[in-house]
Amino acid sequence: MRQKTRQGLAGDESGAVAVMFALAAPLLVATAVGSIIAMQHIADHSGLQALADRSALSAAGLSSREQQIELVSGFLARDGRGATLIDLSAIKVAGGSAAISVSLKLPPGPGSRLLANSFLDDNIVDATAVAAVGKGQPSRLID
Repeated sequence: MRQKTRQGLAGDESGAVAVMFALAAPLLVATAVGSIIAMQHIADHSGLQALADRSALSAAGLSSREQQIELVSGFLARDGRGATLIDLSAIKVAGGSAAISVSLKLPPGPGSRLLANSFLDDNIVDATAVAAVGKGQPSRLID
């Protein structure tokens, strides 16, 4: 068997692809995992915002606070995926019409905690919606 000389070893590039792959693989895996976690956080926020919007629109048509809380609690029990009601309050908006503000939060999953510890300011998904109802008019989102 022929032995490689010192000059032959210096010019040998066999195994270079394996070394480049070994250096790039952790970065590729970390990017893929981070993308999946970020998309889950975005999906959680979108779902929670839709639930807050639906809750505010429905609660704006009810007159008593007890009915409003019961309605929002029902939405949370059915579609909330562990979300909790932070605030349900009646407010006045321009034009003298009444409005309902609904604020919800969703506790973070394991992926959200990892992402929050790495990139985000907080690790709780939250959403707020404000719906107004005028006299004789349907409810409408205003925020």
